[in-house]
Amino acid sequence: YMIVKNRKILDYKSVASKDEFKLINTFWTNFARSHSGKDGKIFRFPVLITFNGKDFDIPVLKIRTLKYIPYLDHKYFVSIFFDRFDKWEDSYPTYGNRYSNYHIDLATDFFGKKVSLKKLCYLCGIPVKTEGDGSQVENWFYEENLHKIATYCAEDVLAIAKLFSYINQHLLANSYLFPLIDEFENLEADISIE
Repeated sequence: YMIVKNRKILDYKSVASKDEFKLINTFWTNFARSHSGKDGKIFRFPVLITFNGKDFDIPVLKIRTLKYIPYLDHKYFVSIFFDRFDKWEDSYPTYGNRYSNYHIDLATDFFGKKVSLKKLCYLCGIPVKTEGDGSQVENWFYEENLHKIATYCAEDVLAIAKLFSYINQHLLANSYLFPLIDEFENLEADISIE
């Protein structure tokens, strides 16, 4: 994951573990951290930026979260994520809605179909992926090579950040407070194996 606020990269970390609860709790803890608030009240909600997250990552995360919801540290933020009450997003985001303004899926929202992150990055002159591809993750898991998984995921997050920065600059007239692509150079993830 990477947390960006007001064009500043606050955190860039990749966590790998065989303990599913730790991974899910880490996601929700950082989702909670990414909210802006004062005096315990939220005044700005984070925007999730994913690549194929609407069709794969987020639905899987939501399903697996159900198993651990009684034990998670930040249940309030989980409920915000699951809330679909404010259909028009006047006061609260509807992260689960395919058309939410608070979840940008680069693959589907910009290109309308499944495309390759690697190929889009190459097309835009963004170097990516030195640590294999997604088809290898299952084998790495069974080989207990969690460091390779964490490195692969960190490279994905960085590629997504660079691609969004490119799109934000060239297609969206810097509408989002997001770092310029040059600011990601020499950025390395904190790799954590738990």
